[in-house]
Amino acid sequence: SSIWRVQSSAGFTLIVAVRFLLVVLLSIHMVACGWYGASNFRELQPDKEYDTTATFLRYMGAFRWSIAQLGIGLGHTHQEVQTIMENLYAIGVNIVCFALISGLVAGNYTGMLWGDSTQRRQLEELRTYLSRHKVSTGLRSKIWSIMDEKHSRDKYMPERNVELLQVIPLKLMIELRCEVFIPILTVHHFFAAYAMSQVSHRALHEFVGSGGVDDLSLDNRDEVFGEGHVAQGMYVVVQGSLKYVLGEQSRNLSEIAEKDMSFMHSLDSESGGDSQFVNEVADVLLLRPGSWLSEPALWLRWTHKGCATAKANCNLVFVRSDPFRKVMNDYLPEEARRYAIGFLGFMNRKHGKLSDDIGNQSTLQALAQDIFAISSHVFKIENCHPVSNRFRNEWEVFSESEWQRLWRTAWKEAHLTNKPALLAAMTTDLKRDVILFYQTLFSNNIPRIRGRTTDLAISPEDLQLMDQKVVFLKRLVLCLAWCGLYSCCEDNGDDLRFWTFPLASALCHGGRILICLEGVSCQQLMNALILGVDADWSWEEKGPPQCIYVRRTATHALRIGRKMEVHERRGKMLASVFGNHLGMDIPVGGFGNSAPCIGEEKLFIGPAGVPYRIEKDNRYSPVFLNQAQHGHLYMFWEDFSRKVNSNSAEEDENSSVAGEEPMEAGVERSSTSSLRHPSGALLIGIEASAPQKMSLFGDWHGVHARSKGQSAFGKRKWRDYRACGEVPASLGGMRVNINSGTFTSLQRLLSLVKLSLPSQPRRNEKEEKEEKELFQQLLQATGPEARDLLEARFKIL
Repeated sequence: SSIWRVQSSAGFTLIVAVRFLLVVLLSIHMVACGWYGASNFRELQPDKEYDTTATFLRYMGAFRWSIAQLGIGLGHTHQEVQTIMENLYAIGVNIVCFALISGLVAGNYTGMLWGDSTQRRQLEELRTYLSRHKVSTGLRSKIWSIMDEKHSRDKYMPERNVELLQVIPLKLMIELRCEVFIPILTVHHFFAAYAMSQVSHRALHEFVGSGGVDDLSLDNRDEVFGEGHVAQGMYVVVQGSLKYVLGEQSRNLSEIAEKDMSFMHSLDSESGGDSQFVNEVADVLLLRPGSWLSEPALWLRWTHKGCATAKANCNLVFVRSDPFRKVMNDYLPEEARRYAIGFLGFMNRKHGKLSDDIGNQSTLQALAQDIFAISSHVFKIENCHPVSNRFRNEWEVFSESEWQRLWRTAWKEAHLTNKPALLAAMTTDLKRDVILFYQTLFSNNIPRIRGRTTDLAISPEDLQLMDQKVVFLKRLVLCLAWCGLYSCCEDNGDDLRFWTFPLASALCHGGRILICLEGVSCQQLMNALILGVDADWSWEEKGPPQCIYVRRTATHALRIGRKMEVHERRGKMLASVFGNHLGMDIPVGGFGNSAPCIGEEKLFIGPAGVPYRIEKDNRYSPVFLNQAQHGHLYMFWEDFSRKVNSNSAEEDENSSVAGEEPMEAGVERSSTSSLRHPSGALLIGIEASAPQKMSLFGDWHGVHARSKGQSAFGKRKWRDYRACGEVPASLGGMRVNINSGTFTSLQRLLSLVKLSLPSQPRRNEKEEKEEKELFQQLLQATGPEARDLLEARFKIL
């Protein structure tokens, strides 16, 4: 702030008083103008006839009246005023009185701004020093800018700043420190696995309670450590951000001595790690809350390979290496030693430069989970939930590196022979599914696009279509959660089970969801999902709604089996030319968010999935890459009303696909496998790109219709995770059954849920927050959990 640059304390106080006075006078002027225009001035002073043409005189009377209304004027407003001079005198007297009050208020305001007497004295000494030594204006401005940032620090308060904590008993203080610091430490995979394990947590409590961790509060551009400094511990970012710049020199890891760690005395003979790891060291990194730096200092003798500085006001938790090693050696020697051996092996397999940021964390996360026996062979839905607390929020993604990590898959071909590693990779991918699908519905970039100075030149028609598509996806999620999503591990199998994965993942791995209908037409369901429950859209007269279009061909189709069950089939292109194929180009990943990288070019997701880039010389006009399109929702619908009433024996044989085995006559259906008299069915899935377009992963959607290796979300198809256990089959692996009663209750649900339009801000922030929390809970929930959540929230029976 510029007022800090004033050299004298008297001038500083005067400027504060004048600024306050100007603000209040402006307020009085606004009140006077409003009174001048909205009232009949004659009624205020009935004893005096004013010339209505004397505009200036009338305004001064209104201004004096507005000052008197604030309670600081002298006399009353109906006094006789004869001339302009008398008005000027009356106003002047009122202003003098007001200035006196302003001086008192400004003095109190200055006291609050400067804080207590000690802080005020320090600022006064600094001001006097700069004035007497005639420090240049530029340097003085920089110094006071730092002082201003210091006084506008965030609400985070370090422990050492609270003096009364010194009188708390030691036992209670240890309990307090554990409650404050353990949630911060568990963002790191070693502490998280340790905290979730059945191993005694005494080591963690001893380490935190004995002062092994400390909080640091840094100002903008403060240095945390420099290149070549001996590392003393690890840093966890709590608030603000930390900038790390890798140094020019980086020694080979073989030069690192590890003799000082008593639980690592056999490192040379035992080493672990992932030989498939490829080093991804960036020269400049920006670490946000939930990130950490300099982990090698906990396990090795380490010197810093770069320089770390605070970017804006930054709060860190410092994990001291010496107390950590001592406590681990005393209370957790075996687990810590195994992790240290694996960590050294991991670092030895790095190629290229060494860095204080170790890059890819998945290998070390799997190592920690294996050591503490966390989810080694059993899938747990809780591990797919994004972290959301006061220190870290994984639902919101900001940095480019975080976006590119979300677009990648943790799956590797080597995992196919290692079930724990494959399960860890699948869990990581499912968690990323949840975040990417949530960003598709609630893009980080939407607030920037709404009516602000950085608006993109996107047509209102494109934004309106995007609104319809995103709202359709929201209603589709509600439909899957309410009507019930089931899966089977055999193609078109009868053994259906509740959906046990995150609800968002159903559409993120290339599979299609088969929605079977009874007593409900496909057009009725699609109208409810696309246009809302009150829509009365005639497909016969108007065709499909504007946000979807008719596709000429596709390889997917449906048929009725011998027991009236609906089967998904996949045949040749010519067999499906005249089917009811529909398409919708959707912004997978969220409009305006970072798209998967293509070389060095930075791209963003367009409102219809067409990526665009921003030119440096014209940031308001996006340049679209029309040859590419990322995110295409495919729909196929079929009306079975005629087929259900006819003899299907001959028809079933004609509609079957070569190589498909007929169903056995003695097989019984589960109660959820199919409806008694299906009237229609809808097949829905998300593909990487629209027909005749290239996806951002380099896959061309051509007429050959070959199955791609990865989905639109950058993850592998369900078949690649089959070694983990029961994942959905490629055909008919995900199903939803909807009869007339279920559809009626779905309509009631859709009418109760208030859905926001992405391109339009919601006036009620509470409703917007509640909507986001609802979909966060639904997307990360299993099928039964999502249904229970909706029943409890909306009380629909």
